Amino acid sequence: MPNGMGWSPNNEVFYFIDSLNYVVWAFDFDLENGEISNKQEFHRFLPTAGVPDGMCVDAEGNLFIAMWGGAAIEVLSPKGETIKTIGLPVPKPTSCTLTGISGLDLIVTTSSRGIDFNVEPLAGRLLALSGSFT
Repeated sequence: MPNGMGWSPNNEVFYFIDSLNYVVWAFDFDLENGEISNKQEFHRFLPTAGVPDGMCVDAEGNLFIAMWGGAAIEVLSPKGETIKTIGLPVPKPTSCTLTGISGLDLIVTTSSRGIDFNVEPLAGRLLALSGSFT
């Protein structure tokens, strides 16, 4: 299942999430021609961590990946190594983006699909987090 997409800050790498295979692929990206090549496995998640869904890339090239069913945002370095897991008060984050003057505000979209609002009152809402995430 194709999902999150992002580019490295220098536009030389294109990242693509293959949700059902729990993997992020990295491709060489030719900005001038808009072509991708050289598909490589960038990072593989354990199914127990949730399903990788939407994502964004920060100015340093770190990837922020929403983990559907994992109640977290996984932060990966430009080398594909896990830097941090940001726990969330909802089980199904769907995507995220960095915003704000400093680029340190993380906005997370979430799903309420199949959720009991008496148990998970924040599900389906937009979450905003501030701080240093790397």
